[in-house]
Amino acid sequence: MRHWVRVVTARTVGVATIHPRPHHPRGKVEAAHRVPPQLLGLASTGTTGFGSVIPVAQVFAVNKLQPLRTRFQQLNE
Repeated sequence: MRHWVRVVTARTVGVATIHPRPHHPRGKVEAAHRVPPQLLGLASTGTTGFGSVIPVAQVFAVNKLQPLRTRFQQLNE
C-alpha cells in the first residue's frame, strides 16, 4: 500500500479551497456569543453607529459576567 503526499501551494489552489469559511449571518453570531455587537467589534449597520462602548461594557459586565464569576467562585470553593 502506497501513501502519497501531494504538496499544493496556496497560489495554486487558493486559501478558500483549503480552509473554506461558511458565511454566518450577523444575528447568529450575536446570538451565539450573547455579547453586544460593540464588544465583538462588529460594524454598525445604521448610519448612527453604536455610540460609546464603555457604558455597554459596564452593563454587560454587571448583567452577564458577574453572575458567571459568582457561580465559578462557588464551584471552586
